[in-house]
Formats: sequence, C-alpha cells, structure tokens
Amino acid sequence: MKFSIIIPFYQAEHHILVSLTSCLNQTYQNFEAIFIDDGSTDNTSSIIESYMASEPRIKLFKHPKNMGTFWARKTGIEAATGEYILFLDSDDELTKDALASLFSHPKSDIVMFQYLKKNCLQSPKMIGGGVEEALPYLTSSQEITDFTNIQSHNALLTALLQNRNIINWSAAGKLYNATCLKTAIKKLAFINRKFILAEDLLIYMAMLMETNSFSFIDNVFYIYHFNPLSSTHEGNSISLKIKQLSLAQTYLLTYQKQFKNEITSQDNRLIEYFLECSFVEIYTYLQTTIKNKAKFIFYLSKYFLSITNDMKKRFIVFSYKKYKQKKLV
Repeated sequence: MKFSIIIPFYQAEHHILVSLTSCLNQTYQNFEAIFIDDGSTDNTSSIIESYMASEPRIKLFKHPKNMGTFWARKTGIEAATGEYILFLDSDDELTKDALASLFSHPKSDIVMFQYLKKNCLQSPKMIGGGVEEALPYLTSSQEITDFTNIQSHNALLTALLQNRNIINWSAAGKLYNATCLKTAIKKLAFINRKFILAEDLLIYMAMLMETNSFSFIDNVFYIYHFNPLSSTHEGNSISLKIKQLSLAQTYLLTYQKQFKNEITSQDNRLIEYFLECSFVEIYTYLQTTIKNKAKFIFYLSKYFLSITNDMKKRFIVFSYKKYKQKKLV
C-alpha cells in the first residue's frame, strides 16, 4: 500500500528540512512526499530540488503566486497517487514509525490518531527542538471505544453528534482514503477565491460526507511544532481572520444548498454544527486577541454586518445561547 504525504509551504527555507527528513526517515518506505510551493520567493524549492535528484519519492509542484493553503492542498490531493493521504505542515514532523503503524492498522476511510505539541522556544538547542505536550483528540476511555471502529456513515454521524467535543477539523492527525478525499475535493469546486484560514473546516466537512468507515488509534504519530513568536505570512490581521471565517461559513452554506438532494438530515445536522463551531472560533479568537471591550464589540459588529442574512439568523440564535449561558463578554 502506498501513502501520499502532502506538504504545502510558503517561505519555509528555515524549517522545511523538519518535514522532509521526517518523511525520508520513515521505517515504511512505500510513500511519496508531495511538496507544494505556494508562491514562495525564498530558497525552499531549491532545498527540496537538491534532494529530488537522488530521491524519486519526492515530488514538487509550484504555484506561480500565493493562493492559500486550500489551493495548495487541492493541488496535492489531485496529484496524489497513493491509496491513502496524510497532510503534514512544513515545520511539523511524523514519528519514524507513523506509516508502518498505519499500514498495519485495519483501513478505514478516516483513521484518526493522537499528536504532540512541541514548544520550540523553550528548548531551541535540542535536536528536533522543544518541550513536548500531549494534545490528544480523544481523552476518555469511552470516547476511544466509541471511535475505535465505526463501519457506516450514519453510525459515524451519530457518534460525532453525540460526542461533539471531539470534532476537530484540523487536517493534521488523520489518514484519509484517497478516493474519498478526491471525491470530496471535487465537490468543493465552487470555491473560487484565495482561501488561507479555516480551510481545514471545509475539507474535513466534505470528507465526512463521503466517509463510511472511521477508526481511531491511541498512539502519537504527528508532532506539531509550535513557535509562539511566529506568524503566518498574512494570517494575523483581525480583519483578515474575520473575513476568512465568514468566507468559510458562506462556503458551508453553498455546499449545503448545492448538494441538498444528496445529503441526509444527519448530514445537515453535522453541517449546522460546523457552522456553530465557526461562530465559537470567531468568539474565541476575538476574546483572546482583543482585551478592550469596545474594540471587541466593534469587530464583532463588523463581522455581523459582513455575513449573509442566513448566517445572521444563525448568529443571533448562537448569541442568544451564549447569553443564556452567561458566556458573552
């Protein structure tokens, strides 16, 4: 069985070797590492190309301009030739036995596993750097049991809706059936704008709509490198964050309407929950970023004015629930 590891990057020359070497160090060798240069102007591609001459498993695709993570992942998904796909950020790493362990695990459309967070500033001189902190997707023994081996679409949706706290739309920490993921990405063909934030939400939601089996492995295979001083190339603007989350919500509604004859009432409930999660994301982001109450209200009002009438209705209901729970600022 062949794995495709998709690694988008932008201006990553200082850390690209972290992801690249973690791929080459895998104990299971039947894989391809697909790097997507999303319009970089530094030497990252040159570093990758220096390995390609002697390593045919490394592939490189280049975007002529920066198009955002969604489009980079889409390029990788369409180019993938493996039966299963993983996403890896350019500054993160897989454990050495990740592919070997996943190969020996019973195959599902989605296989979820645990991951670690490394704060690389706390111990910058360590090889592989940083202090590790476990960030498990599932924590209780009951959650682990519930998601160990699900064999139908309806059973998966029921489990997710009953255990909503474990819905994590991060692309990392999961193995995807390539056929299902390629179908899912085709159904997002209506996305026609640069999309750099919350793109995981769309991809994961579309993938869940195609998923008929789901399993969980209670082992760490992914190491997330966290640098609290770093920032994405254009992702720290409050206005940009609001705009991109609003765009993600619009795309969720577009999907819901475009495929209304295919999706079930359970599917609709899950999509509505993803929309609610996006509201939580906005609240949480603004609350942690903005300490001034007047400024918080300003940006929240700005967001409200930017969304569609459909979303305004949902947001009012969500805000009322927050008020009843006494969680509003």
